[in-house]
Amino acid sequence: MSDVRERGAETASNQYGRKYYFNLDGRMDIAQRKHLDFFFDYMNEDLDQKSEAVTQTGGNYRSNPGTVGYNHKRYSTGLRYAGEDRRGTYEMQVYYTLFNKKQETHLRSNGILSDFDDMVFRSYIADGKRTWNVGADHKLTFGGEYRKEEYESTRIDVGGGHIVTRNGISKTESKADLDYAALYLQDEWRANKRLYIVPSVRWDHNNKFGNKVTAQLGTTYRISDRSRVKMNVGSAYRAPTASELYMHWDHVPAVARIRSWLVPTQVHIDGNPNLKPEKAVNFDLSFEAEGKRSAGKITYFHNKVDDLINLNTTSSVIMSFTPPPPHPIAIRNVGHYENVDKATLQGIEFEGRQRLGDQFTLRSTYTYLDAKNDMTGDRLTGRARHKLSLQLIYDDFKHGWSGVLWNDWMSDYYYAEGRGNAAVKKNTSATVLNLVINKKINDHLSAYFGVNNLLNEENTTLYYDGRIWRGGINMTF
Repeated sequence: MSDVRERGAETASNQYGRKYYFNLDGRMDIAQRKHLDFFFDYMNEDLDQKSEAVTQTGGNYRSNPGTVGYNHKRYSTGLRYAGEDRRGTYEMQVYYTLFNKKQETHLRSNGILSDFDDMVFRSYIADGKRTWNVGADHKLTFGGEYRKEEYESTRIDVGGGHIVTRNGISKTESKADLDYAALYLQDEWRANKRLYIVPSVRWDHNNKFGNKVTAQLGTTYRISDRSRVKMNVGSAYRAPTASELYMHWDHVPAVARIRSWLVPTQVHIDGNPNLKPEKAVNFDLSFEAEGKRSAGKITYFHNKVDDLINLNTTSSVIMSFTPPPPHPIAIRNVGHYENVDKATLQGIEFEGRQRLGDQFTLRSTYTYLDAKNDMTGDRLTGRARHKLSLQLIYDDFKHGWSGVLWNDWMSDYYYAEGRGNAAVKKNTSATVLNLVINKKINDHLSAYFGVNNLLNEENTTLYYDGRIWRGGINMTF
């Protein structure tokens, strides 16, 4: 369970309330080297947010105090059958997800409903794979997947649909169905004592965009027992999601401070039914090594993407002049999905780990990203040039205590801010300190406590709206 405290003022606040999580996993041994796994996950979020419904009259903006209620429930369950025989391994699994979101806004002056939003998402998935050991040097894997997604919501506009009316307010609810299928074949080939080669080919099908075949080649060269070089090259493909195609949604996810004013952050997102699938050629080269108490990895990546699906977002401040003096009453972020004809995303990733005694470990990760529109030479918005994470990890296995204190830095995040009818490109940076502590009570019971955004940092562009407390208990049977 997580308990998010209210932060803000009478006019505007963050999302506050309780979040509940429940997870159940089980395994039954059917026969020797054959077992059946079962899982069930449940999430319930019951949140409120004080906000301002911004309206425009005669060229001037005004606000109406309201409270937004969020009720989110998600259920996931599935079965997995797996086994091993003299030829290799095999597994099959089916799982189902139901995600139900309801959002209502009531005016605080009289409790009357002023807005609502409904969404139901269902996902049905079946997949499996079979692995054969072919001789001493080859491991062949063949697999497939089928996925059906049903998305019914007032947040999307597919065309047609039906009218939903609640307390005199009417909205159009649309439904989108997408079917995905895939087959793949992979060979893990040990060419010699030092060289490992993995070629693969994949076929993808989408009921809206048709078929696509991609291929990849991965290699690992072992320099020594503790160091190696890895290289991957191949093509990739991604079809747009239902949200990217059909989204048409206004919501208020956070509260922001502008000088002495607390104002709501409003977000409007439009999908694009004319989106094309992404097609990419990806390359990466890495070196990794480990010692007795330390380990490290450095990777260079270079991806050329055609028809990159990008969320182009513009942020602007809405001002009111009544009553004087002029003052902000909202921040409005407008996003629209679009294809970038040709783009290049390249950079460097670094990961390091150092043991500090028997119980402490220091881990760091860093990513430098150069993301560019090849047609214009401009940077792509919605991405940070620098990301750095520093983690102090504690493990006391004897007494069952563990924990992580980590700080995430994000620098040179590129975005667009609205100025009248123009969009001005800007940069922002943020740093967030987090903590989580775990206690293993016995083999069947453990508990955790954590704080996200320990120093209560705020950033309206990145939707950091203050400190979040969370805690929970895990039980196994």
